[in-house]
Amino acid sequence: MARPPESPPSRARPVRASNESETHELDREALRAIRLGDSSAFASLVRRHGPPLHALLSRMLRDEHEAQDLVQESFVKAWKALAKFDSTRAFFPWLRTIGVNTALDAIERRRRQPVAENSEEILNQLPAPQDSEEGLQRRELVEVVEEELSELSGEFATVFRLRVQEELSYAEIAQTLQIPLGTVMSRLARARLQLAQALRSRLGTDLLQALQEGDDDGQN
Repeated sequence: MARPPESPPSRARPVRASNESETHELDREALRAIRLGDSSAFASLVRRHGPPLHALLSRMLRDEHEAQDLVQESFVKAWKALAKFDSTRAFFPWLRTIGVNTALDAIERRRRQPVAENSEEILNQLPAPQDSEEGLQRRELVEVVEEELSELSGEFATVFRLRVQEELSYAEIAQTLQIPLGTVMSRLARARLQLAQALRSRLGTDLLQALQEGDDDGQN
């Protein structure tokens, strides 16, 4: 199979579809074209699915530039494995699995780096001051939550982000991470508990009480 066409996924204008079924049909058409030898059809998959994948990986990594690199890497991996993909299934969940696993590998590599090597990068990620006191307090709170999330084990933090930030169902998380449904539920419960305890200790308040209780059944 030829090399995938080069394209910057996170900055490309997405091809919008009115609903999931239309997106699925557009993806199937692109995949059929690719398998008939039209490698340029891969660019439509990049335009359609690059931006949401970049948004997800940016939240996981807290670094848009690194996320951009990993989106590119994920599409290259998808291209190489395309012959094995079942085109009757939706393309993005499969791509999302590739992207999340690629990001988890990057996070693990980052954890093995000495702290000093990451200190400047971490400082650069801190939010700039805002004129509004309320806005500043909110940004500080978000930063505290993100700091505590970064302290969680990667497997717990990833499940939490996919559920709370990406609003995936438990079944979708299980599919993305390729783990049993029960494991998703237990990791999410552990993540909520550990995050709530950390914030209670740090801020003296139960800010994450809503995350520990009152969640729906995870199917929506």
